[in-house]
Amino acid sequence: MDRRDFLKNSAMAAAAVAIAPYAKAGDAISPAENKTAANAPLIDSAPMLQNYAETSIGIAFSVTDYANGYVEYGLQPDLSDAKRVKCGGYRVTDMNNQIIRVRLTGLQPSTRYYYRIGADRIGYGGGYNMKITGNQTCSEIYSFTTAGKKANPHFCVINDTHAHWDAFARVTDKIAQLAPSCVIWNGDACNTEETVDAQKRIFLKPEINRKDYAASMPHLFCPGNHDLRGMANRHLERVWMYRQPEERLSRDWDLGRNFAVRMGDIALIGLDTAEDKQDTNPLFAGLYNSQEYRKAQTEWLKHALKQKDIASAPHIVAFCHIPLFDDDPTHNPGDVAPADKDPAYTKDFALWQRTCANMWTPLLQKAGCRVIITAHMHKYRFDAPTGSRKWAQIVGGGPKINSKNGFPTVIEGFTEGKELVIRIHNVSQGTVVAEHRFTAKYTQKNYISQKTPRHFILTHNTPICALCEMQSCSYVYSSLRYSRMSPGVQSNALQMASSVLNRTALALPVFSIDRLASVMPTRSESSLSDIFRFAIITSRLTIIISNANLHVKQSVQSNGQTILLGGRNGNGINQCHATQDHRRGEYTSIQHHLTCTINYAAIIVEQLIEQRNRCQSI
Repeated sequence: MDRRDFLKNSAMAAAAVAIAPYAKAGDAISPAENKTAANAPLIDSAPMLQNYAETSIGIAFSVTDYANGYVEYGLQPDLSDAKRVKCGGYRVTDMNNQIIRVRLTGLQPSTRYYYRIGADRIGYGGGYNMKITGNQTCSEIYSFTTAGKKANPHFCVINDTHAHWDAFARVTDKIAQLAPSCVIWNGDACNTEETVDAQKRIFLKPEINRKDYAASMPHLFCPGNHDLRGMANRHLERVWMYRQPEERLSRDWDLGRNFAVRMGDIALIGLDTAEDKQDTNPLFAGLYNSQEYRKAQTEWLKHALKQKDIASAPHIVAFCHIPLFDDDPTHNPGDVAPADKDPAYTKDFALWQRTCANMWTPLLQKAGCRVIITAHMHKYRFDAPTGSRKWAQIVGGGPKINSKNGFPTVIEGFTEGKELVIRIHNVSQGTVVAEHRFTAKYTQKNYISQKTPRHFILTHNTPICALCEMQSCSYVYSSLRYSRMSPGVQSNALQMASSVLNRTALALPVFSIDRLASVMPTRSESSLSDIFRFAIITSRLTIIISNANLHVKQSVQSNGQTILLGGRNGNGINQCHATQDHRRGEYTSIQHHLTCTINYAAIIVEQLIEQRNRCQSI
């Protein structure tokens, strides 16, 4: 059975249980509906932690009758300091007979909290006839830890579960074993859900033994295309809540699924690729507005990547359901108007999202994102970065236990030293399929002291030592060319001059004799002129060497290599050696690099002396 047949059969199964008319797919509003025996349990599911964040979290659970739900939480394990937060927002609570959703706000980052759930049963006979007819406060106390810079940088990703309970049971068991800080559900949890009861079965009451799989494990959600299909799924927020409007910019109030969360040294970015068909496809009857939704997310992403906690994270990992890259020319890129059909492509739906890739990936790459984790294909795949595409793409597996290629996966991410490690777990076989390692993202501020003059700013390109011209040398500054159009420095590793002076000028443009002295060379024999000229040069050399010392201490990793000052054989200059430890950025001797810096200065002084002698001999 291929992917399409599987999804069609799943849709038929969903339709078979959709016994309620579409008009009742939402929250019930009639007191005559959904009557339950007064002695039946009011709460019939474990809680689910939703929308993991630094200062807030969502908690949802299922009820069997009209209820006014609440969460009691505090910092003490026995809840002796507990506060009670009721469901809903301001003005009125969310009296509900299906799902209770409570949002805790004002929390402290990277902090463990304890909580339990409860609800009052409400007898509703009209606007002036309401009373509490019972109460259930669960005895089980759960806990969670908020996100933040000090949180444990450890996440897991699941995807395309499609209510396949045998696979989902193994996935949740593996996550319980790995114990990450949070789980990213990367889309297609659903098939085509027409009722809230069907949604509850997927998220709150799954048919697995581990009923409390999300009670102490916070989850984030990146919807897939199937999570938008069906009458109930058109308002999935009734089961999986949005963040409160005040938790995002007013411009982005309708973007309740996007997230930008700092978790230790990792920043998690969540995006929604929406449907895998065009809005203009007649199959959808004009009921979708995915393209404008994607554009709105682009503006959100620009802002999110500039947030201090996100921009300063050593690692950025992005998540979305539909892949943002595919090198197979027969794979539909999702932008074939009007009805997704083209004989050049094997499918009439998107196998990857070129529109989203064009809008989002330049922003992510500029911000230093190394990995984008996607799903949708029901088959694990790794797309290594290239020269122009600096990020890798990891595609999660599918829901079939016995599939050779579409096995269910748990994608685990954590930091080890300065590296981001991504492991792919095959939960069918209980094996690790692959492990990928990524160094910390490159940002200009990582390399540069705040006190560095603007003309001394360096940008990293190819690690070629400006003096020894060794591409394998990891202790180098990129060869550079000073731009007259800009106060900065432009990367120009291929244009290497042959003379020592020119090489020095390429590596460190401020060492140019004319720039150091701020005057043009002259043939003056005046000793006074030479004294002033060399005094200026000596002073500036002292400042530059001091700055270079700061650069050496503040160097960080970039693409698995550390960019530091390099050297050259001969003339007393030590040669740099690119050992494996060096390539990982683990330099062992600051003294070596200071020696290189001093030798750079020595070369310049020698050149100055030679030039002075030439001038005096004319």
